[in-house]
Amino acid sequence: MEAEVFSTGIAADFSSLRKNKNNKKQKPANFVSKEEREQRRAAATERLRNTVDYDGGKFIVFSDEIGNLEYGVLVAGIEIKHRLYIAYLTENRDVKIRSIGDKYKIARDIPAKMSVLDYLVRTERNDMRELVSKIIESNTDWKLVTEIGLKPWKPRPNKPKNDKKKNQDR
Repeated sequence: MEAEVFSTGIAADFSSLRKNKNNKKQKPANFVSKEEREQRRAAATERLRNTVDYDGGKFIVFSDEIGNLEYGVLVAGIEIKHRLYIAYLTENRDVKIRSIGDKYKIARDIPAKMSVLDYLVRTERNDMRELVSKIIESNTDWKLVTEIGLKPWKPRPNKPKNDKKKNQDR
């Protein structure tokens, strides 16, 4: 009897594993330089400031994949461990945060559970600002990046009524 032996071999190219003497360190394809990261961060921070300036104090709503809605009042922009977040006030007067990547909409219809918060924001805005600033200061990890979005009430100067115009129309 004769035994047949087949030889199998694998060809391997080891030239790609050799060190390239010209380029000792190659940068990965998705490499971002430090300057570009700083520019991106500055642009994101500026967008967050504009968002809080424009939408601050308004009721916003977040929706998740299931369709659950979460309402709140946009109050500030926060940084935690070099990441930016949106801070909003809930109906229980707690400050919660969401990533700036989470999309929100301005709430057109406010649910009944938010009526107390709506009243407080409309009438006691300065007290709500103080509450938000105390909550943010009490969390040591949080750093306020923007101003608080609830604009303070300014007292109006007393202007004398012009009774002459009313009497002239008669």
